[in-house]
Amino acid sequence: MNIVTDIYLNQLKQVLVNPARAGKMPRLTKIIIMWPLVWVTAEKENSMPVITLPDGSQREFDSAVTVLDVAADIGPGLAKATLAGIVSGQEVDASYLIEQDANLSIVTDRSDEALEIIRHSSAHLLAMAVKELFPSAQVTIGPVIEDGFYYDFSFERAFTPEDLEAIEQRMHELAKQDFAIAREEWDRDEAVEFLRVLAKPTRQK
Repeated sequence: MNIVTDIYLNQLKQVLVNPARAGKMPRLTKIIIMWPLVWVTAEKENSMPVITLPDGSQREFDSAVTVLDVAADIGPGLAKATLAGIVSGQEVDASYLIEQDANLSIVTDRSDEALEIIRHSSAHLLAMAVKELFPSAQVTIGPVIEDGFYYDFSFERAFTPEDLEAIEQRMHELAKQDFAIAREEWDRDEAVEFLRVLAKPTRQK
């Protein structure tokens, strides 16, 4: 083993153990050592996912993309109609980030999966309307069922027909606001704490 190789391996080992040491190396040695490290990082950060569509056509992107990004790349009409996506067999929301090569089907209101997705979103819209009109109401569960959806609430009294009309009206108003839906991934403890606080009964003055 020659002296140059020996220096290279020794200093590479030091960088891997303590990356901060790279700043203290001679310029020439740093170039030799840092090049593979920079190259590996660049390869990861600049991944170029290839998206295969149902018709077999492919689209390549310079970086990770969301389902909605792919739809917009195909056309603005499709982007507007996008409800969700199916990425390599997994149903995901439109903001799901695709970081690797994948098969993608874009879900619109014409897709078989659309009705259940719309019902699911409508259930959340119902809960939002109820919480705005009746802040002390406690949200429980709101699943999609065979012929629609429902939501259970814990409230001090039964909802009246007039309440239901007001809730429906508020749902229409909220839907027209076209809220942006963003995907967030939390760790378990953070999610549990959020739900614990959310579930606390509202104190009446």
